[in-house]
Amino acid sequence: MTTSDSSLRHQSMARDEPQFVINYLNEVEELAENVLTTKQHIIDLSKRMNSNREALAALGKNKVLCPPLSRNKVWVNMGGMFIKLKKDEITDMLRKDQKEIEQEINSSRKSLLPKVNKLRDAQGDEMLKGYDLTPLDVNELTKVRQ
Repeated sequence: MTTSDSSLRHQSMARDEPQFVINYLNEVEELAENVLTTKQHIIDLSKRMNSNREALAALGKNKVLCPPLSRNKVWVNMGGMFIKLKKDEITDMLRKDQKEIEQEINSSRKSLLPKVNKLRDAQGDEMLKGYDLTPLDVNELTKVRQ
């Protein structure tokens, strides 16, 4: 019996041991939890972005029912408190928040693929192919069209 045969037998025996199986399952569960947490984070950010979009649409509509002195100010719920602020300030704040949310969603989506691939690798599945494609930026698109 060669040393490679004995090491293979040792590895197969190690895989049958309960501690190895428990460690393996803990690792896979931790990786899966990480993927699910990232997905839920993306969903929560998308909901927040949609709420901001609704608020921006409501601010864009001219309300005739407002008293003349209050047309430039609106009530906003921030952190459980209602505050009366200028429409322009609120619109700027919401637009900045939209940009930040969009950047965070994009970064979370970029970090999701390596996490999924790591989970699939731990489970013994093949890596996902074709999901790591990125769209062309403006410079690349103009070069392609020439």
